[in-house]
Amino acid sequence: MRQQLQDKFLAQSYWQAPLNNLITIEQALLGPTALDYDSVDSLADANKVLIEVPNGVLAMELRFFGDNGAAENTEDIVQLYACAGRDNYRHFAQLTIIIGTADYGTLYHFHDGIKEVNEQWLTKPAVSNPANNTFGSYAFNTHAYDKFLVIASGKNCTTIGVEWRQL
Repeated sequence: MRQQLQDKFLAQSYWQAPLNNLITIEQALLGPTALDYDSVDSLADANKVLIEVPNGVLAMELRFFGDNGAAENTEDIVQLYACAGRDNYRHFAQLTIIIGTADYGTLYHFHDGIKEVNEQWLTKPAVSNPANNTFGSYAFNTHAYDKFLVIASGKNCTTIGVEWRQL
């Protein structure tokens, strides 16, 4: 048993794309009456990225990419929400993400700048903001939440993609 735990702890954690990881339609900030589980679940797939993390994930990191037709330094605004089980979602961060020039495949560029505009999480998240045409990321403790919602409330890229990895 001890060996299994050690192997899992030392395992590499790769970037993962949720089933639907592309936002193509801007979504207004969710108000208090739209934060229940069923309301969020009913949002169209084009308006959201929903990340369901396995039980036991203590921390995670997000990275973003946008269509490669967008000019360098194009800014998008994303909102982050968290939910435990089928409870209500809580808004915990607003990020301004800035497109760079590093290719992500043939259709996208990474967002290489991330600015926290409004962050209200239980512990201080970490922002990796290299702005050197690699990619920026946003890392935070999950605090036993198992669902994370990303919407774009200010979209200048045609498409915004989201990936995550366990830390």
